[in-house]
Amino acid sequence: MTALAEKEGIDLLQSWAYSDSYTDLPMLEAVGHPVLRLVRTRIGPLTDPTLEPGAWRPLTIDEVRALAVAAVPTDDPAATPE
Repeated sequence: MTALAEKEGIDLLQSWAYSDSYTDLPMLEAVGHPVLRLVRTRIGPLTDPTLEPGAWRPLTIDEVRALAVAAVPTDDPAATPE
């Protein structure tokens, strides 16, 4: 990762990782930024501050619709979810 960043002229100290995927953790550690704590506070447009860590619940129909809308590319107005 460091060699690629140097080759491409990327300053890793000025870079951000926007994903909260657990698969990104080894990459972040490899570039000298180990993740000590990872807390998912939202998924797309959805938040649920009452949900305990490790817990889950079914989505409401409105939440499913919100995710469908969020998944449509904003540059394609013809693609609207049902």
